[in-house]
Amino acid sequence: MAEGTETVKCPVCHTEIEVGSQVAKLYGAVRAAPRATSTYNGKEYFFCCKACKKDFDEEPEKYTKK
Repeated sequence: MAEGTETVKCPVCHTEIEVGSQVAKLYGAVRAAPRATSTYNGKEYFFCCKACKKDFDEEPEKYTKK
């Protein structure tokens, strides 16, 4: 992982996303840059694609249960 980046998982499909990575943004690396974000209950969530964001926005409770 590059300095200044953080690896998180898409809450919908669990794809690893490297937040802050310029390389991932340019080349679509295995650890992709986030394609979309949403805020729910004061927390920011990162998504690998807009379809996952749409699913999350429709039923956030489904994806935020522990």
